[in-house]
Amino acid sequence: MSATAAARVDDARSPSPDTRPSRLRGIDLARTVAIVGMVGAHLNVRYVDDPWGDLGWVVTGRSSALFAVLAGLSIALVSGRSTPLTGEPLRAARISLTVRAVLIYLLGLALGTMESGIAVILPAYGAMFLLAVPFVHLRARTLLAWAVGWSLLAPWAGAPLREWVDDPSSSIHSLPDHGGWMATTENLVLTGYYPIVFWFGYFLAGMFIGRLDLTRAATARALTLGGIAVGTAAWLLSRVVTAQPSVRQRMLDTWHGDPVADFHALDLQARHGLHGQAPADWVWQFTMYPHGGQVPWSGVAASFGSWGWWFRR
Repeated sequence: MSATAAARVDDARSPSPDTRPSRLRGIDLARTVAIVGMVGAHLNVRYVDDPWGDLGWVVTGRSSALFAVLAGLSIALVSGRSTPLTGEPLRAARISLTVRAVLIYLLGLALGTMESGIAVILPAYGAMFLLAVPFVHLRARTLLAWAVGWSLLAPWAGAPLREWVDDPSSSIHSLPDHGGWMATTENLVLTGYYPIVFWFGYFLAGMFIGRLDLTRAATARALTLGGIAVGTAAWLLSRVVTAQPSVRQRMLDTWHGDPVADFHALDLQARHGLHGQAPADWVWQFTMYPHGGQVPWSGVAASFGSWGWWFRR
């Protein structure tokens, strides 16, 4: 066989990178789950007396967190997938992402003017898309380090900062607030339903996942089994910690919502959502109440699990 013929055979046997499927069905399924969850979260399903057996408890806050992870994943997909873009394509991707961020933010502001009673996530999405622009050139390992660091440190740093901002005697309230820009910024960054200080960790985790080779069956198995394992572990950790009488008493002592008679009443009230207003005390970082700005323990554990898998490849 001639060298030319052998080369043709080798080319035929070696699949081109362009032959990879353009759509990833697992991501489409995750988006479907997130949409169904968001619909369920806004159906005003009444919470039953069992704090762990209600559909509203399952979907509230969690479907929006899944959306945030998927948003970060989408950013990674359009900026090179497992191989980040460089040069002019990277510059074009950053410009496109910036324009998209501004449009999403403005659309969110417009929807927020409607008195629907629904918390609009789009302004926070737009801000986080813009915040993601400096990260689009990073590879998986660097994104993983950022995701873990942000998820661990931001809630601990943000909680006392939120308390300081909410304090009427804080010096920040002496600044001019023409047009309500300060209140809008506080809500977007620290005190709203989706404060970006706490939620951007989900974006970074999604970007890390998007930098993996999602066409490999091994990656799918690792993400599926790892997600189930660490999600269960995080739930058990929260249950064990918050079951301690001393922890429950500390939660009662630091609770600043409507007056409650006991922990059961506090629990029933808190699982409707803390709306970015969880107390700054450390015990609240081990709770799993919706919109609480806590450390996303399951996400951190998943990142560490994926880190170990990454180096076993």
